[in-house]
Amino acid sequence: MNFGFANLEHPDALTYRRAADAFRRKDLETVAETIHENIAWHFPGSTWIAREIHGRDVLLAFLKEIMARTAGSFTLEDRSIAGTDHHVVAVQRLGATHDGRTQKFDAVSIMRFEGGRQIERWIHLLDAKAFDAFFAEFK
Repeated sequence: MNFGFANLEHPDALTYRRAADAFRRKDLETVAETIHENIAWHFPGSTWIAREIHGRDVLLAFLKEIMARTAGSFTLEDRSIAGTDHHVVAVQRLGATHDGRTQKFDAVSIMRFEGGRQIERWIHLLDAKAFDAFFAEFK
């Protein structure tokens, strides 16, 4: 077991990379393979994108909604990914384009895995106010 230092090649970190790459390709079937059926996501904020998500089918519907509302412009950039036997942490930039204006926001995702699948995720936005203001523009 790895209780200490984060490992870039930890199996759960590799599973997260596989899911993130699939999301960027809009391959939700592969994303679904990496997600536990009892997944819980905690997405902060005050706009349509902010919510508590429970269940794989609900999460997949949410990801489709993100793609639809942003006209496929939503981006997920991973800056750093590391894992232990307890968590995977990803330092990220989330963004989209609206009315010809692209914005990106720094974020950190802390994920818990069970049986090799993501079962819980907390998303922390470094500038939640600016993120909310931008994503409120998407109807």
